[in-house]
Amino acid sequence: MVFWLTKENYPHEVTIISLLNFESLKDPRFFWLSLFGVGLIKPAPGTIASLLTVLLWWFFLSDLPVIHQVALLFTYVVVSILLYRSYAETVAVEDPSE
Repeated sequence: MVFWLTKENYPHEVTIISLLNFESLKDPRFFWLSLFGVGLIKPAPGTIASLLTVLLWWFFLSDLPVIHQVALLFTYVVVSILLYRSYAETVAVEDPSE
C-alpha cells in the first residue's frame, strides 16, 4: 500500500512542508535546523543530511577524544531544540506527532 503525502491524507504535514522552502534559509534558525539547507534537497532530504553528517564527523571530528565528540553532540542537540522552539513559534507551526 502506498501512502502519498497529500493535503487530504496529511493536512497538517503538507501545511508545514509548504511553509519551508529555500526562501526560509534567510532565517538563521532555519538555516541551522535544515543543516545549512540540506534538509530541503529532494528526494530523500533526511538520507542526504545523514550522509553529510557522517562525512562531516569523519573528516572533522573523528580525531577528537570521545568526550569532546559527546559534548559537541549534546551542545548541537540542545541548541537545535531551542532554535526549533523559537522557529516554530515564529511560523506558528507545531511538530506533528508520529
